[in-house]
Amino acid sequence: IFSGRQIKSVTLPNTLTEISNSAFRDTPIKEIVIPASVKKLQGSAFLGCRNLTKVVFEGDSIDEIGGCFQNCTALTSIVLPRRIKETISYDMFNGCSSLTDVKLPENLKEIPKSMFEGCIKLKSIDIPASVVKVGSCAFSDCGVTSLDLSNVTEFDDFCFSDCKSLKTVKLNAKLKDDFISETYEHFMECPLLQVKYVDNKYVIPEGFIFVEGK
Repeated sequence: IFSGRQIKSVTLPNTLTEISNSAFRDTPIKEIVIPASVKKLQGSAFLGCRNLTKVVFEGDSIDEIGGCFQNCTALTSIVLPRRIKETISYDMFNGCSSLTDVKLPENLKEIPKSMFEGCIKLKSIDIPASVVKVGSCAFSDCGVTSLDLSNVTEFDDFCFSDCKSLKTVKLNAKLKDDFISETYEHFMECPLLQVKYVDNKYVIPEGFIFVEGK
């Protein structure tokens, strides 16, 4: 509806239930308040909104959020609804190069594909205890320095590629026995978490901390 237009501000009615694909794509909008009535926020809704600095969700629950904030390069922080009915879609914050603070839904099951790819200023993030899977390229080329993945048992390809600052990761103790053969490959491009082979045995860096799930 507004894609590519020079709209800078908008007030959404509290009867609105859905914001559709590319609704505000490539607009100079600076801030948006999303009413609690909105239950679906579809993909690319705010893609390329390079002036967007403030997003407020008035409701504490939502049914569906597509990957909608890609390349919002001025966005520094965001609090997503406390609960989400479905899984968040891929590419959510891909290219958000100024993002430093994100609050995720407390019942989120998966960090989806490319969710934080290219978020070079994102140093830390609280991963909800409900998260059991990290999707492919989820943190690729991201600035995170530490992650608590205590309950994660499934990792997709390249989920931590080029994480040059990642130095501390809490992992589920169930992964320890087969760590070298099944899990370490996802961290091989993290220069501060390199496993070494010394005296005919693998030496796992202290940055990998194995803990019991919460």
